[in-house]
Amino acid sequence: MTETTNRTARGAAVERLLALPAEPDRDTLRPYLTDPDPDVRRAAVEVVATWRPDWGVDALCLALLDAAEPVRIAAAEALSPLQDRFPDQPQLFDFLEQALDSPSLQAREIAVRLLRRTSDASIATFAAAARDSDPEVRTEAVRALADFRAVTQICALADDFSRAVRVEVAKTLGQLGDVRAAATLRRLAMDEQPEVQAAAVAAVSAGPANGRLRTEFGA
Repeated sequence: MTETTNRTARGAAVERLLALPAEPDRDTLRPYLTDPDPDVRRAAVEVVATWRPDWGVDALCLALLDAAEPVRIAAAEALSPLQDRFPDQPQLFDFLEQALDSPSLQAREIAVRLLRRTSDASIATFAAAARDSDPEVRTEAVRALADFRAVTQICALADDFSRAVRVEVAKTLGQLGDVRAAATLRRLAMDEQPEVQAAAVAAVSAGPANGRLRTEFGA
């Protein structure tokens, strides 16, 4: 099949997709979501994002695992506004956990954010995300670890090469106010980056609940 024929077939499929009646059901959209052409699959993801049917979250999470980067990015963008009402379902956890290994930064980052909404996620889930190659994902992992008050795992990121991650570590440890973080915050207060130093000092100073942490910090 020639490239011209491919473009024609792709265009026809997208036209049929866009001509579907309002709020098409899953059976109607399935052929488009699984079409061999990534442009058609991306368009189908965008249709799901527009109508947001009850089954749409499942389809969008599965699209995070798509073979094509544009489809994965479209799925991540579509899922972002749904964080506050993300359903806690085992199959969604499975899709998101697999998405932590996605080649797409956007897919990995939204996966960490949404995994925080699931009851199946654990410290191990986010400790794995904290080893991601991208600092944006590692920063999200720090926030997720805070949900578990995983002070040890958060402190382990205090030597991260990314300034943004180290700043997030300092802020998060201050919010947790755990005395076990004192030594780590002392080290961050002597960081080579002034922004990290300031975040560490501010973290210790934040709120009356951090009295014991301030005592240990100054020890």
